[in-house]
Amino acid sequence: MKLTIIIPVYNEAENITQAIKKIEAKVKYPHKILIVYDFDEDTTVPIVKKLQKKFTNIQLLRNKLGKGVLNAIKSGF
Repeated sequence: MKLTIIIPVYNEAENITQAIKKIEAKVKYPHKILIVYDFDEDTTVPIVKKLQKKFTNIQLLRNKLGKGVLNAIKSGF
């Protein structure tokens, strides 16, 4: 797989499903989607776990470098 899409999230339960579906519809190259979250209680996590059953190319990664978008992106790399 040559393309990894990194998505830092913070309580995105309402938006993540639509974002994933749009990515899957538009991206025609083999890819994986890396969802990076800061804390286990993030509302995005349970939604992504459900989406993983349908989209096997989605991965969850907990950011351990410190809170925030920049550290989430660094964790993704």
